[in-house]
Amino acid sequence: MLVEGLTCASCISRAERALKAVPGVVDASVNLATERAPSATWRARRPSAL
Repeated sequence: MLVEGLTCASCISRAERALKAVPGVVDASVNLATERAPSATWRARRPSAL
């Protein structure tokens, strides 16, 4: 996932917190140099939620 506009470590922290706030995302990391979020761990949906 491309994450544009990152200029400092604080931006990375805010972007990671925002990604983790998305329903279903358990963990996420953002790379400042590439401006990408190559790693996000999603929680599987419960069959009853489908």
